[in-house]
Amino acid sequence: MNIKIKEIVKSVYRKISTCFSWEFRWYLAQKYEKISQDKYRRKIFFATNNERWLVMVLEYFELKEKENFRNKILVDIGSGPTGILTRLQAKEKIAVDPLLIDSTDPSIKRIKARGEEIPLNYQVADCVFLYNVLQHVISPEKVLDEGLRILKSGGTFYILEQLNLPVDPAHPHSLKLEMFDNWISKNNFKIIKKTIENDCYLNFDQSAPGSGYAVLCLVLVKI
Repeated sequence: MNIKIKEIVKSVYRKISTCFSWEFRWYLAQKYEKISQDKYRRKIFFATNNERWLVMVLEYFELKEKENFRNKILVDIGSGPTGILTRLQAKEKIAVDPLLIDSTDPSIKRIKARGEEIPLNYQVADCVFLYNVLQHVISPEKVLDEGLRILKSGGTFYILEQLNLPVDPAHPHSLKLEMFDNWISKNNFKIIKKTIENDCYLNFDQSAPGSGYAVLCLVLVKI
């Protein structure tokens, strides 16, 4: 599919997407995600592309490569085929994703589930990771609440999301800063890091000045 056709598809989707249920929008987004993952996995540059992405996520969260969380339990919501847990060490590492793809890393337990309904107990995780996920889900607020539910008191919630991008079939939501601010205000957090950068990590040619695109990074401790 060439660029012009892609843009036409996106334009049509934006005009008619409100006619679809959120369940159908999510189903369509998952189909796009599966195609994208399969395409990249078939290409040699998948490893290099993924390497660049995960290095960037670590830098935003101010974590080192192979950082050792020792006796802690880490949960990655919406991990994709590999995810940040492949770059960290811990007592237990759990990846949750509705598109369950086998990993070459046997140290990671993979659970096939939506972010809105995570089959883990209350306050089980010492750290929860959420990055480039909320545009793809049915309810961003419910996914945030689930991450908070499974996080222990004193645990750390790492969040990295793109703001203000227009919706398309692969991304049903355009995330706004107000949603995150309202969610934080309703819960008890100590804010370790909150940064907003005028950029676009999903597609670097969209990071033009004045575009309105932004990258939000949050590191929050649950009180």
